[in-house]
Amino acid sequence: MTNKPKIKILVAYHKNFPILKTNVLIPIQVGRSISKEKLDMIGDDTGKNISNKNPNYCELTALYWAWINQNKLDNPDYIGLFHYRRFFDFKDSGEQFFYDFSKKTCDNFGLNDETIIKYCQNYDIISAPIIDVHPPFKDNKTISVKKLYKISHRLSDLKTTLKVIKEKYPDYYQPAKDYFNSKKSSYFNMVIMKKEIFNNYCQWLFDILFEVEKRIKIPSDPYQSRVFGFLAERLLNIYIKYHNIKNFKLKIGYISSTIEVKIK
Repeated sequence: MTNKPKIKILVAYHKNFPILKTNVLIPIQVGRSISKEKLDMIGDDTGKNISNKNPNYCELTALYWAWINQNKLDNPDYIGLFHYRRFFDFKDSGEQFFYDFSKKTCDNFGLNDETIIKYCQNYDIISAPIIDVHPPFKDNKTISVKKLYKISHRLSDLKTTLKVIKEKYPDYYQPAKDYFNSKKSSYFNMVIMKKEIFNNYCQWLFDILFEVEKRIKIPSDPYQSRVFGFLAERLLNIYIKYHNIKNFKLKIGYISSTIEVKIK
């Protein structure tokens, strides 16, 4: 890509919070169709959308919106997703938190258009960090992805997801099993992809999740009801793992760390 690529990274908001907005970083309100409060930004409820599924799909309602409504983003070359409280640290600052959106602070983490574009144009996929999987509150011990999911969520949903993968995308089944038995993972559903890959990923992801939705009962507990967001965190790892194995020409960059916003 000789010219600078056009990059649009959606930043998912669901409540009032200090906003970071640039030509690259685009705030979007998720669950807008069912929210009592309309934030001063675009929403995930225009065009074809799944905004009303936000309690169960979390930030994925923004991902779906970006996939289906790319013309509203001026048809970018790369599309990504961040959270209002968590961003990639493009400068590998070594810090975990930031407390304001001043220019100095954003520049320290590379949260400006110039740095983001320069970083992304070297890769086809930019992923959240791959980290060790620990049991809750036991950072000195590692366990498998599957075991942590069993501790934190409903294992039956994971088994249903694996069954759907085996039926609909059998080539992904062994990489999926390998990933669930491994002790490393990325989280947060945070990623940046070239448009062609992004489109392929979303087609794959939502095809799986919509089928899983038909086969499971969504938990009544408000936290566990976010089941498809939790499953998608794992599916993103499987998708990247598969393409890392099958297509060695893909350039996959793993960001060193994410940073969490601590603004009141």
